[in-house]
Amino acid sequence: MLDNNQKRAVIELAKSAGEKIMAIYAQDFDVDYKEDSSPLTQADLASHHCILDGLREIMPDIPVLSEESSEVEKRNRMSWYEFAQKILGQTEKSVPDIKVKSILPIKSNEYKTNATRPKNSVLISKRIKLLGKL
Repeated sequence: MLDNNQKRAVIELAKSAGEKIMAIYAQDFDVDYKEDSSPLTQADLASHHCILDGLREIMPDIPVLSEESSEVEKRNRMSWYEFAQKILGQTEKSVPDIKVKSILPIKSNEYKTNATRPKNSVLISKRIKLLGKL
């Protein structure tokens, strides 16, 4: 849990990132495209670096994974499917009435809504362990 000083620092960090974004949006800027065809602007990168650097200073022991970075090692990542397996497995252990038969991954185009999903979404297993002691 964050103490009051950390909370204030995170709020100031968010304001600073917002100011960087607005400064770039106030002028002409280029738009690049990532491998998955999603846009990437100078504002995205400026706010990313502001937030990442600030969080490292405020909470150096907590790894950060953002949309614009890949610094977390592959061994510390898990897919949404692996995450669901872990969560449901833990639930089954702690709540005897719940029985999980199987978890089947599906492709985005098989999902019955128009929800978009990141092509390679990942979670940080180290962070999940810190939060939930999985």
